[in-house]
Amino acid sequence: MCDMRGLRSPRPVVVVGGLVAVVVVAAVGMLALGSRGMVIVSVVGPLVGIIGLFVTITGQRASSVSNDRLRESAQELARKVRDQEANALARLMADSGDPKPADVSFTQPAPPYSRVDGGDPRGTLREVEKYYRSLGRGRMVVLGAPGAGKTVLAIQLVLDLTAAVLGAADGTRSLPRVPVRVSLPAFDPGADSDMVRPTVLSTRLDDWLIQHLVTVFGLTATVAAALVTGGWILPVLDGLDEMDHDGTAPRRAASVIRAVNQPSAGGVRPVVITCRTSRYQQLRGRGESAGAAATQPQITANAGRRDVVQDATVVDVEPLLGSSVVDYLTYRFPDPADQTQVEARWHPIIERLTADDSGSDFLAAALGSPLRLFLTATAYRDDTSTPAELTALATAAELDDHLFTQLVPAVLEEHPPEGRQYAAPKVTEWLTTLAGHLAWQGEHGGSRSDLRLDLLWPAAGWCAPRYAAMAATTTAASVLFTFGVLPRWPPDVRSVLGLGTLVAVSAWVALRPTVDLRRLDLSGLRTFAGRRRTGLLLAVGLAAGLVGGLTIAPVSTAVGLMGRLVVTLQCGALGIVGSFVIGLGSGPTSRPAAIDRPARLVQQGMAHTITAIVATCLTFLLTDKLISGGLAAGGVGALVAGLATWLAIGVANGREIGPVIGLAAGLAVGLRNNLPFAVVALVVGLIFAANSPWPRYLFATLLLARRGDLPRRPAAFIDWAYEAGLLRLSGIAVQFRHREFQTWLATRGHGGRQGAP
Repeated sequence: MCDMRGLRSPRPVVVVGGLVAVVVVAAVGMLALGSRGMVIVSVVGPLVGIIGLFVTITGQRASSVSNDRLRESAQELARKVRDQEANALARLMADSGDPKPADVSFTQPAPPYSRVDGGDPRGTLREVEKYYRSLGRGRMVVLGAPGAGKTVLAIQLVLDLTAAVLGAADGTRSLPRVPVRVSLPAFDPGADSDMVRPTVLSTRLDDWLIQHLVTVFGLTATVAAALVTGGWILPVLDGLDEMDHDGTAPRRAASVIRAVNQPSAGGVRPVVITCRTSRYQQLRGRGESAGAAATQPQITANAGRRDVVQDATVVDVEPLLGSSVVDYLTYRFPDPADQTQVEARWHPIIERLTADDSGSDFLAAALGSPLRLFLTATAYRDDTSTPAELTALATAAELDDHLFTQLVPAVLEEHPPEGRQYAAPKVTEWLTTLAGHLAWQGEHGGSRSDLRLDLLWPAAGWCAPRYAAMAATTTAASVLFTFGVLPRWPPDVRSVLGLGTLVAVSAWVALRPTVDLRRLDLSGLRTFAGRRRTGLLLAVGLAAGLVGGLTIAPVSTAVGLMGRLVVTLQCGALGIVGSFVIGLGSGPTSRPAAIDRPARLVQQGMAHTITAIVATCLTFLLTDKLISGGLAAGGVGALVAGLATWLAIGVANGREIGPVIGLAAGLAVGLRNNLPFAVVALVVGLIFAANSPWPRYLFATLLLARRGDLPRRPAAFIDWAYEAGLLRLSGIAVQFRHREFQTWLATRGHGGRQGAP
């Protein structure tokens, strides 16, 4: 999950102010040199001024967006949303052509949870768009039991609303809000969400929505921000109940409610939220039902607090009527001889449904759940199958076990993987491994529903993947160490110490429980935000190089004005080149917030790791060429080189690992005459690889494939499961499409995992 506060670039005034500060500090330092210092400042000042002017101009150009451009962007967004949701509905219904879900109905509870926003006491899925239009403020909360069809209702509402947006494309009418459905578990309101003001939570929610529009639909950050803050977007927040772990206080869910209750864009925020009824009731009385997981201070602070969406119409999704089930089966499986009748093989099921007058038939009650109706239609899609065998079952538990057993073979037959041979028993076993890993995550403080590929490695054991990654990294670094030292035997003690430090750092980084997830996406350079972030990295590199030059020059071997000036300009060039190379490797990067398919996370992450290694090696080698013979300043030079390296690498790759790499590399840079510079560069590149989750992911996939728990390419398998409708995306995580299927798999799965985090 992504926190936009860590991704958004500083405002232009901050950048310009920082550059001016660099010039002022440099000027004060150089004035001590007399008139010669003024000459150097006169060379450096205009260059920094040009960068500041460029940042200011580009910032002003991006500060405003015309209303016509926003209208065009909103219409294009509506088209993309329509296509995305149509595909999502087809996967959810496991149907092609024009999939039509069963016509579920919903009612307003009595008494209401809070002030309502209008609407009739009752509505249906077929008329959900008309029902929503009747609300005064456009605020609706959809509740229901597990598998009741809340997500299907939300998707249908989005499809109907986007049709209305595209219908107003002629410009003669005002453009309705564009509905955008997002998965709420991907939103992180922050660890301090219980303490900050609702205005802060509302801003964080806006930032997250903006980032979603940028990463998923390709909008520029400026246009996305204008659409969200200007009231052009209707957020459809799906899965409020899945934000917090089961059995814990709904802290994150309550933060979302506080955010949407905060006025936004000139008034109360129109919003649609889906949530399980039990969780919303818990939110309604958090003080009484938070559970043992909440601490006493939390219970005291939340006593009497009612976290409900104010001025919103709450509706409860009801079980399907028998007539609705019959209509759905008739539409899905029409008789070839009479399209108004259902296929003959479904007649025993239809008879059970029509004969259940008292509502005591378990089969009729079970098929009243959209989930079980979907499972039934999926399991008996084939014309040669016999749905009548369902009538021989005696209990709902037997029905569930039978339908879940049939699900994988039916899906595999409908969606055979391209270029691969998956057997139904193996697919079930692989899905069981994923469900068991999610159960393990939940037992150790993680999410029970969100499966991230970068966090899949503990499925092979808590220790084995980390130890394997550490052994591989340390072995490679040791080999480089040997090649760097043996040609210069007997080695210099300081050289051995410097390179040995880098080897130790690589082992420590590879063994850490936590790693840094980043992605490489060069398409970000097409957006203003991506170009600005890369430009800021260049500015930081330039400032670091100039500061390094101004610091090293007085202590360098050069004694004349021209000598100091050359050293300063060399360091400036070093800063530009270093930050340019590292910026291309790490500048267009971020912690991913959304992906279009599960395997994309692996592809972008590995591309980032490889590019960061190459960029680091090139930076060090170019450093050697640029300053060869000009910066032999002993310990001071090593320290300053380490500082400059930390500034360039730390900004691009995080505060935690940047100082360690920078200072260790600085020591090696100071001793570059005693070691091959290429060896130092490669060892530092290995540290970047060790700080990535993908080495341990690769070792974990080998171990899991050897045991038969997952295929050799789990990312490709999860991609197929997503396309087949067994899994769904939530930000950068995948979830089981049906929580009940996940629970069924976990209860039949194999044992737990090794160790604990």
